[in-house]
Parts: sequence; C-alpha cells; structure tokens
Amino acid sequence: NCYAITKSNIISHNCLAGNTLVFTTSGYKRIDELVGKVGKVITIDPKTHERVVENFRNVVCNGVKPTITITFDNGERLTLTEDHRVLTKNGWVEAGKLTEEDDIVNLEQPKVMYYDNIRFEGD
Repeated sequence: NCYAITKSNIISHNCLAGNTLVFTTSGYKRIDELVGKVGKVITIDPKTHERVVENFRNVVCNGVKPTITITFDNGERLTLTEDHRVLTKNGWVEAGKLTEEDDIVNLEQPKVMYYDNIRFEGD
C-alpha cells in the first residue's frame, strides 16, 4: 500500500511505501503508523535548503500503486511512486525523472548534504 501525507495546506497524492520512515519531531515513524494523526515533520525549505519543522495531517492510504525504489550509496532504500517529488541539489524532481547523476538532499545531516551514487529499481 502507498501512503500520502499533507503538510500544512499542501495536499499530496504522491505516495511512499508504508514502511517508509518519516523524520518527525518525535523521532522516525513509519508513515503507515501516522494515518489519522497530526504532528510535526522535519523537512527542507526548498528555497534555503535548510531544515525546518512543518505540521502534518491527513496521512491516508491511497491503495496499491506502481513504485520505484531508490538505493543510496550508504545502502538505504526509499520506495515511492514515480510522481513523488524529491528535493535535489537542483530543485524538486519527480522520482521517475531522477537520474543517477542527481544529488538528493539528505535530511539527517545538521547542514544539508546530498546523497551521491543512487541506483534505481522498478517494483
């Protein structure tokens, strides 16, 4: 199943796999455990590329959809729909349009850093 999250007033129908960890102010939480809850997520301001805290609400299950998996150079994997936007060094890019040359924002660093050497798998 795929899950979508609403941040502030932005409604997203793009999806992440249910076991995807979301960086909240209470630590990492699986997105499928956030259904029906409200809280705060740590995300990146697309203009400044700095970490910010935003409200979330209305996490919903959108059913089963085709996905792709991105594997990062450190072995971490992210499974999401092709239309889910990912923040790169050059701005937002739909996951299905990423290339192995794109540098994706790494939220875990105190200052924004980028993953290199990404690989893609179709699901």
